[in-house]
Amino acid sequence: MKKILLLILAGVFVAVETVLAVFILLGHANNNVSAELMYSVVVSAFIFALAYTAVKRGFYLHLAALFFTVIADIFLILWPLDDFYLLGVLIFCCAQFFYMLETLRDASGIIRAANLFSRLPLFFFFEFIFYGVMGGSSFGILEAITAFYYGNLVANVIFAFVKVRKSPLFAIGLLLFALCDLMVGINNASNNLPALFTQILQPNVAFWVWLFYVPSQTLIALSLFWTKPVPLLSLRTRCAGSQ
Repeated sequence: MKKILLLILAGVFVAVETVLAVFILLGHANNNVSAELMYSVVVSAFIFALAYTAVKRGFYLHLAALFFTVIADIFLILWPLDDFYLLGVLIFCCAQFFYMLETLRDASGIIRAANLFSRLPLFFFFEFIFYGVMGGSSFGILEAITAFYYGNLVANVIFAFVKVRKSPLFAIGLLLFALCDLMVGINNASNNLPALFTQILQPNVAFWVWLFYVPSQTLIALSLFWTKPVPLLSLRTRCAGSQ
């Protein structure tokens, strides 16, 4: 009975996300789409994950990550002001933290160590890239936190694909998430990138962002079907053991 209910929930969720995607992409193609419509994509994914967890308990890592995504996008979609951008990126770092915990689960000691220790080199790599693109005078705390975020996101993508057989939708969803944020980064750094590069991508960057973002959130939420549940009482122990 629970399985049937979850399949019905998934069907409704996919239908809702598909309709939202069509309206959002058409809206961007015509430069006419509301922030509330775009924000409803992440809210829908969180509601599905919440309903899934209510029916079949033990999916708190995904739920926490999607919750922080909903909070972060308040400041990046609903209130896209420069004063709130840093806060939105910081909250997205929290979402990536919970995705990191998911990639650490059931991993061997070597894979777990590689997962954790790869994040610092990736952070420095993106700092180097951002410093080169933005220039020393324009590099600040926002760029440093963004480099930290991108380093963790890329590490999560890599190690999600290490266990792709266990949860293929999770790995693909995170990859699409990374491609979405790549488009966001290109848009934000457009003034510092070669003109030919930005002329190709920037005119339709919002379309590309949402072409990747909608399916990323949909697939991450649907990956619960392939995710091994974690009892809430043992979550603290498991997280401590991953450090």
